[in-house]
Amino acid sequence: MELQSMQFYRHYSSDKQLPEIEQLILLNKYRETGDRQLLFKIADSFILFIAKIVLRFTRDDDNLSDLMQEGYLSVVSALPRYSENQ
Repeated sequence: MELQSMQFYRHYSSDKQLPEIEQLILLNKYRETGDRQLLFKIADSFILFIAKIVLRFTRDDDNLSDLMQEGYLSVVSALPRYSENQ
């Protein structure tokens, strides 16, 4: 029997990843326009990365969704502070 956590990982491993240059273009557009949908589009491209990290911490199916949400919100809140120069 396959663990729900593995199904979870497969669910979030779709091709939402964006090339780094496209992420930077969207981030710059966000800074110009303030359109939060652009931040969500960038954050969506980190879903696979977030899922990999979450699965390092837990295989408990009850915690997976909560940790994914925390990871996603952390990425969304960090993106406006990101600087290519640092």
